[in-house]
Amino acid sequence: MNLDPLNVTLKHKADLSIFLLSDTHIGSGHHDGEWLEYWESVFKRTHGLKIIYGLGDYVDTGSTRVGGFDQSMSGDEQINYLIDFLKPYKDYIRVLAQGNHEARFKKEFNTSIINIVGETLGVPTTDGHFFDTLRINGQDFTVYGRHGNKTSAKLHLMMGGWERSTDHIDANLLVSGHCHHCQSWERTVMDKADLKQRVYALGGHMLNYNGSYADDMGLAIHPPSFMKLSVNRDLKVSAEKYYNLKQEALL
Repeated sequence: MNLDPLNVTLKHKADLSIFLLSDTHIGSGHHDGEWLEYWESVFKRTHGLKIIYGLGDYVDTGSTRVGGFDQSMSGDEQINYLIDFLKPYKDYIRVLAQGNHEARFKKEFNTSIINIVGETLGVPTTDGHFFDTLRINGQDFTVYGRHGNKTSAKLHLMMGGWERSTDHIDANLLVSGHCHHCQSWERTVMDKADLKQRVYALGGHMLNYNGSYADDMGLAIHPPSFMKLSVNRDLKVSAEKYYNLKQEALL
């Protein structure tokens, strides 16, 4: 999916803030609602130009067929909660990408959660990946994103996997969810005229650990987390990672 380009004008010290919203799993018995509210508070107090990329698994839609059913909300309650949460920020949302939990609901019940939310809010959605062109002071900055379909308990393996799976993609920033890691890193690439920064980012999650699927499988502890990226007029990207390191976030 190619989004309509967004023209951005940044003054000397201004940045464009990019918020990633990924793997909130609203409706799961382990959803961290307070951390979602904290994401909201950081967004509200961030001044200047800002946009949101939704990277999937906003709701949980558990299934007994895959052994992962631990719900605190019904399906319709999850959808309504998500719509109510996103509604104040609909004008900032560039796109909502479908996650595997939304895809599961579509496959099992022939109902597209992502379409319901997108049509209600009037925001673009995609079942797959997306390209977005941000024209910052006349320079094209390309963002590529998708929910993702691979994960690893080891961060370095996940980072390498994300790079390898996108080595054919020409973009300045490549963002993904699904794996529940929260990390950003960069590579310097060369073309015939200049050196360019190529930035990768993994969007984090909003699930508590104890008693969860990750806990049951003995996977590494990843506290609830999210990512905010900033792009300046020179197309330089910086990242802020937010982690809920309170003990109750793991319980």
